[in-house]
Amino acid sequence: MDTHDEDTRIFFEGTKVKCFLCPRDADASLSGVLKVEIGLEFTHHQKTVTLDAASGVVSFVGGIDVCDGRYDDERHTLFRELDTTYADDFQQKNFEGADLRHGGPREPWHDVHSRLEGPAAWDVLANFEQRWTRQAPHGESWNVQVFRSIDDASVVGFPSDPDEAAEMGLVSGKDVTIDQSIHAGYVEAIRRARRFVYIENQYFFGSCASWKESQDSGCLNLVPMELALKIASKIRKGERFAAYVVTPMWPEGEPEGDTVQAILHWNRLTMEMMYGVIAKAIEESGMRGVARPTDYLNFFCLGNREVKRPGEYVPPERPEPGTDYARAQANRRFLIYVHAKLMIDLPGHLLPFPIRVSDDGVLSELPADGCFPDTKASVRGRESEMLPLFLTT
Repeated sequence: MDTHDEDTRIFFEGTKVKCFLCPRDADASLSGVLKVEIGLEFTHHQKTVTLDAASGVVSFVGGIDVCDGRYDDERHTLFRELDTTYADDFQQKNFEGADLRHGGPREPWHDVHSRLEGPAAWDVLANFEQRWTRQAPHGESWNVQVFRSIDDASVVGFPSDPDEAAEMGLVSGKDVTIDQSIHAGYVEAIRRARRFVYIENQYFFGSCASWKESQDSGCLNLVPMELALKIASKIRKGERFAAYVVTPMWPEGEPEGDTVQAILHWNRLTMEMMYGVIAKAIEESGMRGVARPTDYLNFFCLGNREVKRPGEYVPPERPEPGTDYARAQANRRFLIYVHAKLMIDLPGHLLPFPIRVSDDGVLSELPADGCFPDTKASVRGRESEMLPLFLTT
């Protein structure tokens, strides 16, 4: 991810800044092999900043990855400022061999961040103290509730007794105590939503127990099913309700890669499950032919297209002809990568996800001239053994 962690540590050597490079610690109950795998391949994903301001403690929570390629603004430019703003910060992980010498499009980055004051800011500080006490070297003491997802391998202060943990809203398993308040917060918000839910997330899959296949995938979160059941309940009550989900067209990486294809497969199974629940509610309410599943639930992607301007950066080399990289550059359009994790349950460019949903909630291909006009033609991958052709981008 080009985090420059060692560069950062060296930069602060000899100063009063304490910089600790912290690997992800595995739960003590796991085997030695799994511990090594988690330590090497997994990260701790929280992103927080806490400081003392004149008004008291102020905390910032959000999706800023402190690494290359993350700076962006509301324009989400693809080809502009490549020789100025992005001269040393060009990133494009979706094409093999993409770099500044071969030119754009760069990968635009969409994210959400928040500033907290009052009790919530103190909760972020407490979270930091728990993390530091658990994982910083001995002697590096620190002298000084927001929703989160974390276990007792990463923090101190979680009770080992299951009853005590339950009283604190924590979940206990075999030799592990977990804070799942992010998940609980999402579920509670969906259940109390009255008219609509708007979600932005880097990934959107879950409730695998209700999928048509791959029920043992481990995608256990209840958010998709809770949202589908919420919509179904509103349909049966004859009340209007709409859900909007914004997610990347595919996860970051070359679209034909095994990992990306697996995630797209889970996306499809999640969407099909949700539309099936909604279609059943429409049928049972006698609204077949009058209402459709997409009247209540829709998925969107973000995309951008830019015309060429005079004085624009001209790369010294060009991508290999006939590649996805070359086509994206010629067409001057590309997806905007949604890294945000956001949900709004109170009353850029949205593009229809490239699928058609039948009255029965079944997914099928959308004609090329009607789906994803700003990005579909730009990047394609090979046919997948798991996905239908229309979901293989």
